[in-house]
Amino acid sequence: MTGGMILSGDCRSDSPCHCANYGTYSLIEDRINKVLDLQLVQNIYFGRSSCKFRAAPLALTAQDEKAAKEALCPPSQHVPCDEADIFARGDYLSLQGRVEKIQAVRMTEVCGNRVPILDLSLRCGQTVLDVSLWRDEAVSELYLRDEVELTRLKAFICDGGRGKLNSSSYTTVKTAEREVVTEVIEVVGVCEDHNSLTLLCGNFEEFTIPATMFPGSVDELIATLPTTLQIKHINKRVLNIGFAQKD
Repeated sequence: MTGGMILSGDCRSDSPCHCANYGTYSLIEDRINKVLDLQLVQNIYFGRSSCKFRAAPLALTAQDEKAAKEALCPPSQHVPCDEADIFARGDYLSLQGRVEKIQAVRMTEVCGNRVPILDLSLRCGQTVLDVSLWRDEAVSELYLRDEVELTRLKAFICDGGRGKLNSSSYTTVKTAEREVVTEVIEVVGVCEDHNSLTLLCGNFEEFTIPATMFPGSVDELIATLPTTLQIKHINKRVLNIGFAQKD
């Protein structure tokens, strides 16, 4: 895990008025809330005249260190999306692809708590897979056509027989660096949604902009079609827009 481990420990003894000579000491990793070790310990009481000794740091064997790392970051194999038995695997999977469809974050109740879920479709080559990102990963900054790498996913089959991938508590979301492109486009059509506009170009490319970004009303824009605009965008998601200067 990047940045090492954040460990906390505590000892639990018997209830008051009972023997507390022995207790159970637990060691957990704070970020993933996972218990790494449990040990039975004996309480030793020191008086003012007791000798106190200092010892060398506890050394971990290579096997213990490997087990701790795998507990924090389980192995996750990169697999091709067109692999026939991808949904028959029981281990963690990692995939790379392009976000082809993304929905608004929805909330569901888990053990009395409200948990966010982000549903998206990931294209890997010729295959499109359904993925649901839960909790922290659900609020990742993802957009259409983003190139992403999703690690430590779990595959399962839905009731209808369709395969799906869910994030786990170990999942990470990595996006490729986004390039800002300045481009002059000819707009021939406009589609108005709740909070966005989709611009259709003469070459059938589509660009999405927030409705509040366009300087003017949609009716005014439609009245000028076809029109030429200068835009700055990332993967067809418009960041800045203006009318192109005519020669």
